[in-house]
Amino acid sequence: ADNGSLEIDEMNISRVTPYFGPTEALSLEANGHEVGAHTKTHVSLSAVATSTAIEEISGSRSSLLGLGLLPVDVMVYPYGDYNDAVEGWVEDAGFLGARSVDRGFNTKSTDKYALKIQQLDETVTIDQVKAWIDTARTDKTWLVLMLHQVGEPGNFYNVSASFLTEIADYLVNTGTPVRTLHQGLNLMNP
Repeated sequence: ADNGSLEIDEMNISRVTPYFGPTEALSLEANGHEVGAHTKTHVSLSAVATSTAIEEISGSRSSLLGLGLLPVDVMVYPYGDYNDAVEGWVEDAGFLGARSVDRGFNTKSTDKYALKIQQLDETVTIDQVKAWIDTARTDKTWLVLMLHQVGEPGNFYNVSASFLTEIADYLVNTGTPVRTLHQGLNLMNP
């Protein structure tokens, strides 16, 4: 059978330093940040076998708990890929909720395994972010800001550190409460 071919020019294999490891994750948590699960190998959960998806979800949580991180009870879907079955597996694995990439604002009746977001990327302006914050305050909804990269110019999903500072300053200046996903989920379901 003909399986195709592969050509590689100037092949170079080298060890890549991860963005961060266990020490950095523990340091983040020690400084008040939440560390949530994102699967073991960043798979599309609805595209793999059920047993694989369940192991990716629960294994990710177990690995983080094994590092000493607590509580590890929120999930972020790789590629934003989820469906009803995936939501059930995430709940069965002990998570309080999960963040999607669906746009919008959250209320107490929002599906806690499909939390909505507003995405920050290189096209978003500070005025747009301020408008999202103002809408959430006015409508008494929960705004989840999703950012993927900080300080990597040229990456579509990048925001600069100064842009992030502008957002933080606006939140402080308007007295807008900031919550982790864990805290927000607990407020949704007291």
